[in-house]
Amino acid sequence: MQSLRVLSILAFMLVDTVFAAGQNTQRVYIEKYKGLAINLMFQTNVPASVILGVALFESGAGNSVLSRKFNNHFGIKGKNTNAIEKLGHRTRYKEYKSDTASFRHFCHLLSKKPFYPTLVDKQDYKLWVPAIRRAGYAESAHLWEKQVKAIIIRNKLYELDQIGLHP
Repeated sequence: MQSLRVLSILAFMLVDTVFAAGQNTQRVYIEKYKGLAINLMFQTNVPASVILGVALFESGAGNSVLSRKFNNHFGIKGKNTNAIEKLGHRTRYKEYKSDTASFRHFCHLLSKKPFYPTLVDKQDYKLWVPAIRRAGYAESAHLWEKQVKAIIIRNKLYELDQIGLHP
């Protein structure tokens, strides 16, 4: 009984440590890219919370192979002539010259979607994330939507959407 109790405590500590490490990784990622997301929000009217929330999820806070090798933070598909050289096999995911180019292209793609004109003046992630999901962005659509919203809420990214709106 005592060993079961010790194992339970150790398991809890491990889960707590892994969660804390994940949160720290997300905080570092947010600090690195929040300025870019805010600038893009002012240029494209896509909420910074949405830009960062999707990027955090799709890139694993910058830890995914796509984000590290191809500067692709959003899992965007497209031609990639360097995949074999960098990965050893072909891939259907696009490579970008920089992280900034990836973020800009994501916003550009959203600006071409039919929902964009109806949301362009609304800075509410609760409207944008479902609209992106309905437009076919994610393969596991409902799960994707829940996870992106959870990232936005957990990290209070919605606060970034208010920057510059109030004097």
